[in-house]
Amino acid sequence: MNENLHKYLQLIESFLSAKISTCDFEKQYLTLFKSDQESVNYSEEVFNVLDELFANVDEYCGDVELRKKLSHSIDEKQLLERARYAYLSLLKLIN
Repeated sequence: MNENLHKYLQLIESFLSAKISTCDFEKQYLTLFKSDQESVNYSEEVFNVLDELFANVDEYCGDVELRKKLSHSIDEKQLLERARYAYLSLLKLIN
């Protein structure tokens, strides 16, 4: 398995198991995705899963009052659901 894909899986798993906070997941995922030089080597399906989760993380807003004002934002529960879906999708694609 590609080392960076392993990093994504570890990071998502840490978030899903509450080993890291939503805020930490948000920062780490955005950084990992933006700096991933290997993404050109991923299959289209794998890249699409990672890219969709990137969009989900970008939509996340932890501030309840601000989220009410934003037309496209998701809360922590929604981000967890989307991260779980991405995690399971990645496992299916790489195994």
